[in-house]
Amino acid sequence: EVEKNVFDTFVEDVSNSDRLIKYGLAGRFNLLLSGPPGTGKSLIAGHVAAQLNKPIYTVRLDSMISSLLGDTAKNIRSVFDFSARKKGVLFIDEVDAVAKLRDDKHEVGELKRVVNTLIQGLDSLDDDSIVIAATNHAGLLDPAIWRRFPYSIKFEYPDADLRRVMWEHFLYDDHGEQKPLRSL
Repeated sequence: EVEKNVFDTFVEDVSNSDRLIKYGLAGRFNLLLSGPPGTGKSLIAGHVAAQLNKPIYTVRLDSMISSLLGDTAKNIRSVFDFSARKKGVLFIDEVDAVAKLRDDKHEVGELKRVVNTLIQGLDSLDDDSIVIAATNHAGLLDPAIWRRFPYSIKFEYPDADLRRVMWEHFLYDDHGEQKPLRSL
């Protein structure tokens, strides 16, 4: 119920961003989705973009990592430069790939610079920019990342009752007959 309220509030706030900005009430329209794999984080990001009638631009931060010193930060900066020119939803998947705690003694200086680049990129966006990030490992995120996402939803695996409803919905038609399985 709480997660549904956060979702509804986020969509409503973004939908009314012009009015909020006009009266100086807008903050960041950033939503952080956290939880185990396969719980619908990417699906929800796409649903938000559809609700807002905006294109979604997906970037997986783990694919931005380069072995060359400085290239990872440059790749991340290019994402935010691109996003600033487009008026869509920037979906950052696997944000934990680079947004890890900067006080980790085992991490090298390069990772700390990359986290700073991510923070600077988020801070550089206009007030009406929309960013959704997803992570499977919320506990690994730097607190400064959490502060850039005023809206957050935590996903859990569905309980037995919800799994039963989902099975019935996807496997059986309205007459109780098994739906034909689609081949790949």
